[in-house]
Amino acid sequence: MSFLEPCGASTDAGNVSHELPTMHPVFAIETKCKNHTLGFAESANAPEAQAPTLRVAKMLALTALDLFTNPELLSEVKREFEEWKATQTKGER
Repeated sequence: MSFLEPCGASTDAGNVSHELPTMHPVFAIETKCKNHTLGFAESANAPEAQAPTLRVAKMLALTALDLFTNPELLSEVKREFEEWKATQTKGER
């Protein structure tokens, strides 16, 4: 497992990602509207948005299932996170 390079976007995960391993997937839906607008909300509710949304929801659910049913994997995730966290200074976290 590896961490992606930081991007310029923000998430709603808040400070949790500094204390616990956190996922915040990003995926596209068909829209020309900016995030957090009424137009985007309408696009997200459109039938065309269902397939990519369900695909990501399944990915999250299956990832959770893997972590709940594979204690070794969960331990590895926690270990890697703690190793990463130890390399961060308070200002970078």
